[in-house]
This record gives sequence, C-alpha cells and structure tokens, in this order.
Amino acid sequence: MSAIFKISNAISFQVGWFICILTNTAMSTIFTLSYILSYFIYLYFFTKKPSLKREAFWIGLFIIIGFLCETLFFTSGVLYKTDPPLGNNSITFNGLIAPPAWLLCLWALFATSMRTSLEFMFRKASLAYVLMFVMAPCSYYAGAKLNTQVEIGQPLILHLFVIGLTWVAAFNCIYSLKHRYFQDIDYV
Repeated sequence: MSAIFKISNAISFQVGWFICILTNTAMSTIFTLSYILSYFIYLYFFTKKPSLKREAFWIGLFIIIGFLCETLFFTSGVLYKTDPPLGNNSITFNGLIAPPAWLLCLWALFATSMRTSLEFMFRKASLAYVLMFVMAPCSYYAGAKLNTQVEIGQPLILHLFVIGLTWVAAFNCIYSLKHRYFQDIDYV
C-alpha cells in the first residue's frame, strides 16, 4: 500500500471525524459511504490481492464492536445525549440506549484506518494499548466539546478512564480478530 494512500487515509479519517462530530447523521453517512467506496476502489485496482468481501466483513466487525461499546457508554451514563430532539428520538431496547448513527460512522472510518495509516499498531501492540488508553478519551473529550448532542458523564476523569479501558479491551478484541482471521489480507 502506498505511502500516499496511507497519508490520504489519515487525512480522510480526520476530515471524517470532524464531519461526524459537527454535522448530522445524513452528512456523516454520505461521507462515510463515499470514503469506503473509494477505499474499495483503491483496493481493487491498486493492490495485489484484494479481498473486498473480507474487507467489508472487517468494517462490519468494527461497526458491531463500536455499537456494543457505544451502547455500553450510553446505557451506563459514561456518555449521554443532551440535545432534546435526539434524546426524544433515542432508540432503546430493554433499557439499552443505542448510539447515534454518526458514532458508528466513526467506527467504520476507524476500521479503514486500522488497515492503512494505523496498521503499525498491529506490529507494536504494547504501543497500541497505550495509545488507545490515552487517545480514545482525548478524542471523546474533544468530540463532546465540539458536538452539542453528546456529553461525557461526571465525574469526568472516571468516565474518561472507563472510555480508555473500554478501548483497550476493544483493541484487544480487534487485535485477536486481525491475527486470527485477517492476517492473510494484509495489503502493506
């Protein structure tokens, strides 16, 4: 995979992060689907052995892991929805609060980054665990400051710590899945 594609992926992820945080679900979904389509086109035409079905499965696994993590956050009060229209339209099931779709778009974008610009994390797992523990809470904190629909619960430090631990656990799951089922589709 070319260095230019890795850099463009890193930039696209950051642009996508801002779009998801600052706009509505429709814009987030349009950007995410457009980016994933362009990602698949790149893989198909510019890599040696593209496995688009497995790549789609990889992204789907991230969305499932993200849905579980974010549902845990919203249901437990680590995160909560502040915007009244969003709060009134929250999807709940037996007391579980589903995350907004734009958060799941972030997980889909993150899945592509883990295969490209962040693929080094699979070679340096100890570094990855530290980065997940530190950077995930920073990202949530920045996102909560920029987005009027979601807040982090109080006490802030405790909830940021929970977010960090959850992301370490999520990365452990992702790391295991990658090395067990997706090792054969490395494009780098």
